[in-house]
Amino acid sequence: MKALYILSTLVLVGIFVVLTLLLVIQNEQNEIARTQLQISRQSYISGLISSYNNEMAACRSAAREAEPENLNSFIQENCLNPINESRVAGLLKEWGQEDVLVTVAE
Repeated sequence: MKALYILSTLVLVGIFVVLTLLLVIQNEQNEIARTQLQISRQSYISGLISSYNNEMAACRSAAREAEPENLNSFIQENCLNPINESRVAGLLKEWGQEDVLVTVAE
């Protein structure tokens, strides 16, 4: 009878150890997944910022070539406002990156 109690205790401890190990492994996998998601998100945001900056640079360059009478006003109306209302700018705002958006013609 005593051996049965000892065996039962060992089985329960073994089950507890196995479940604990499984939880530790699952937590590590969750942490890895979180890190990968964060890296993917940062990469995506970097791509959005690059796209935004390229679009803005191309528009400003075209504006300078057109040589309008008031360059800053032209850039504000034809570059800054439309690009800052674009989907790319909207995503940057949604993801907390609104500080990279240009708001004043330089």
